[in-house]
Amino acid sequence: MKKALWQYLVKPAIFLYLLMQFFKLLFLLKNWEQVHPESWSEIFRVFTGSIFLDIAILSYLLLLPVFFFYLYAFSGKLEKLKTLLLLYFSLISLFYISLSYIDIELFSNWGSRISAKALSFLNTPSYAFFSAGKYRVFLLFFALITSGYLSYLFFKLAIQSTKLAEIDKKVLGIWGILSLSLLVLGLRGGIRVIPINQSEAYFSNNPVLNVAGVNSLWNFGNVVFQNSKALKENPYKSMEEEMAEEIFQEIYFTEKDTSISILKNSQANIIYVALEGVNANCIKDYNANNDYMPELSKMMNEAYSFKKMFASGMRTDQGLVAILGGFPALPVHTIGAQEDKFTKLPSLSLPLKERNYNCTFFFGGEPEFGSIKAYLVHNGFEKIYSFKDFPSEQRIQDLGVPDEYLFEKFSEDMQDAQEPFFSLILSQTTHEPFDMPFNEGVEKDVEKYINTVRYVDSILGIWYENCKKEAWFENTLIIISSDHGHGYPDNYWYTDKERYHIPFILLGGALKEEFKGEINNQLCNQTDIALSLSKQFELKDQNFEFSKDIMNPYSPKFSSFIHINGHNWVKYENDCSIDFNLEQHFDKEDQSAGKCELENAAYIQTVFTRYMAY
Repeated sequence: MKKALWQYLVKPAIFLYLLMQFFKLLFLLKNWEQVHPESWSEIFRVFTGSIFLDIAILSYLLLLPVFFFYLYAFSGKLEKLKTLLLLYFSLISLFYISLSYIDIELFSNWGSRISAKALSFLNTPSYAFFSAGKYRVFLLFFALITSGYLSYLFFKLAIQSTKLAEIDKKVLGIWGILSLSLLVLGLRGGIRVIPINQSEAYFSNNPVLNVAGVNSLWNFGNVVFQNSKALKENPYKSMEEEMAEEIFQEIYFTEKDTSISILKNSQANIIYVALEGVNANCIKDYNANNDYMPELSKMMNEAYSFKKMFASGMRTDQGLVAILGGFPALPVHTIGAQEDKFTKLPSLSLPLKERNYNCTFFFGGEPEFGSIKAYLVHNGFEKIYSFKDFPSEQRIQDLGVPDEYLFEKFSEDMQDAQEPFFSLILSQTTHEPFDMPFNEGVEKDVEKYINTVRYVDSILGIWYENCKKEAWFENTLIIISSDHGHGYPDNYWYTDKERYHIPFILLGGALKEEFKGEINNQLCNQTDIALSLSKQFELKDQNFEFSKDIMNPYSPKFSSFIHINGHNWVKYENDCSIDFNLEQHFDKEDQSAGKCELENAAYIQTVFTRYMAY
């Protein structure tokens, strides 16, 4: 009996456990720059602190093998179980290896592991493929096939056919009950009141070590569970709806509706340049330590610049919805990919289209990614340029064409510009994998990122000077911002507010002279752009309920951003954050929850309530 258990269950279980530890080690090595300052004892806790979590997921994986083991054992045909177990354990290993490799690559590029957001990009696999970089993906496939095959060979050697000697069925039953009891104990993480969860592996002030401790399969199950549950109920509900609504209304209360006009003409043309993932801290005027965008700094001398603008989310589709629809990014879902919902959002561009603005979108990549194209078409963009509109010799990046060709395309298109127009330009060269010729031989991604930022800055400088020569320039407002922030240039963690810091610069001939060279230090968010521009262009009233007028000095002073499963709140007096926690409830009179925490919780709860209602 012991030999059979060893052959069929114990040896495969040991292999799976060691596999989990191997990928933790690989994760640490991949992120060694952020890990090595810690002590060896702290790093080693990645393995020791997650033992019970690993045993829990291992117990889940062994449920079926244990059930079939005793089923076949009772029937006296245990030797026939070998093929079934070999197939089962090989597929499980292959799945785990795949998840782990993908986790490592995602974290390297996004600063986060597999999430519901990442899974949503599976509807455009080719773009997701090139986003990671084709060489990395080919290497990933090679490693995956090799690892999977080696795992199969191990199980083939480990699981030997064993004929169980005649044994008393009562004894076999006792063994079965004992095995299942141990599994149940393992599932719960031992004897404890509350079943184990992934917070078990969190022990360090270094977030990379905490992430490394959670094995990939547990994280994946957690994502799938949360995602399915969020379709049925608000996962961010932490207080009664009446209380959340009351706090939400207080958050947006504006003493006076007094918008300062910054435009010479409310019928001006609009050019909105959304820079792919350019953090404001790349610009000297935002961060004195970094001078990677000198051309943009020159432009700021004749611009109205907002110094404390934060992106709503982490991805392009979230940024576009925030800009055009004034709707915040969601930690789990993306409303911009759901036509049944985004059609119910207010819009900045549709009222412009009703006023005969020509709405055009310029992009050198694939607008199908993240369902961007469907959202833009709904919002009135008649012409959408993509990588398909560029000659093949210009498509030298995995994701499309370098930004120099994108801005050239814009200039060509604007030779016969019909005013008024609203042109939205989305750059992409600063997106991973930063595969430009000048980055060949550069090893560190942060250096590649900075190089592409410098490149885009030089292109912007030339482009802006050319715009000044055009007849339409004097009646045009040019906006330069970002679709979202980035973890570079200073290795920001995904909960750090500086990761979401983006530029917001208004310039052009339509800007009143008295605002040129001025700085606005008002705390604001990407979602505020929609209402603010609507006011400036005197568009019809819409319910931008998550948007503030940043041209109104009486507007509330706060900002926010989402990360993987949580939401952060930023105010002048202090910063606070609240992460996704189903067990967290607030009482308005509860002194343990400060005002900032209550506002944060009420805000994200209300956002998701509206999302579910659409």
